[in-house]
Amino acid sequence: MNKLDCPRVEELSAYVDDALEPDALAALAPHLGACADCRQTVPGFRELHTALRDLAGARVAQDLGRA
Repeated sequence: MNKLDCPRVEELSAYVDDALEPDALAALAPHLGACADCRQTVPGFRELHTALRDLAGARVAQDLGRA
């Protein structure tokens, strides 16, 4: 598939975050079915999403910035 036909990375990220409007999701679904590059990108966004969610509860040491 031509890279010019691919959605922006922000759209793929929104797809992983379940943040796409229904019409955007409907337009993206067939593209993902046809585009191996975008299908391969989505798992990386899912991993990043999970890592960021896990970091949300992490505590930072008070003296982290001290040398």
